[in-house]
Amino acid sequence: MTKVKFTLALLTVFLFLTGCSGPLTNSTLNGGADSAVVSDSIEIGRAESIPPDRQVIQTGSVTLRVDEITESIAAVTALVDSLEGRVDDQSEYTDPTQSKVTSAYLLVRIPETNYKPFLDEVVKLGDVESLNTSKTDVTLQAVDLDARIQSLETSIDRLEGLVAEASSVSDLISAESALAERQAELNGLLSQQKYLDDQVEMASIYVNLSRKDALDAIRPIGFWAGLRQGLESVLQTLGNSTTYLGLVLPWIGVVLVILILAKLIGLILKRINK
Repeated sequence: MTKVKFTLALLTVFLFLTGCSGPLTNSTLNGGADSAVVSDSIEIGRAESIPPDRQVIQTGSVTLRVDEITESIAAVTALVDSLEGRVDDQSEYTDPTQSKVTSAYLLVRIPETNYKPFLDEVVKLGDVESLNTSKTDVTLQAVDLDARIQSLETSIDRLEGLVAEASSVSDLISAESALAERQAELNGLLSQQKYLDDQVEMASIYVNLSRKDALDAIRPIGFWAGLRQGLESVLQTLGNSTTYLGLVLPWIGVVLVILILAKLIGLILKRINK
């Protein structure tokens, strides 16, 4: 009897362990598969959430006081060329009374990698009066343009297929009209994308050049410099006086001749009356 009870107990334990091990194994396998799927989903989610490279437009402006405008323009142009940039706009202003260039303005475009090196070098060409820099993040605008361009390209491919498969004139005209509209929109977006890429790749820097001596009228220059300018003004005034005298002398001669003729005519008339 004892052996029977022991055998039954052993059989019960065996069946219990067998039953438990089956579901446990299946659950473990299913859990491994689910974990793999979840892991893959997490990895995909991470890849999709990584933001694209930032698109930044860099701009700047610098105002310099220099000795000679013409020489400084040449120096700025040489610096731009050495950094693989270009000059998009240039203006020079001349004072007619001095017959020399008194100020200049340049819009230079520099590769964004050489933006800081250019600023570091250009400030060495004169006395810095002002320096401003700014950055504009256009990443979202660039991503939006890319998405719209891809969508239009897909739409154009489908419309081209409809044009090729059109079975009637009306269907062909409708498909070609829609295709032309999409193509025009795509060309506009491509132009915007090209302009945006150029703004990102090439920084814009406004360079203003002014002569140092233009500040002499508004800042103290010292006794000797003031004396020298006073003498120069006296000489300039004397020079102007001789010019005016030269203009007046011929008229004085004309007036004297008229007076002499009037005197002679008066004498002649008096003698005739006698």
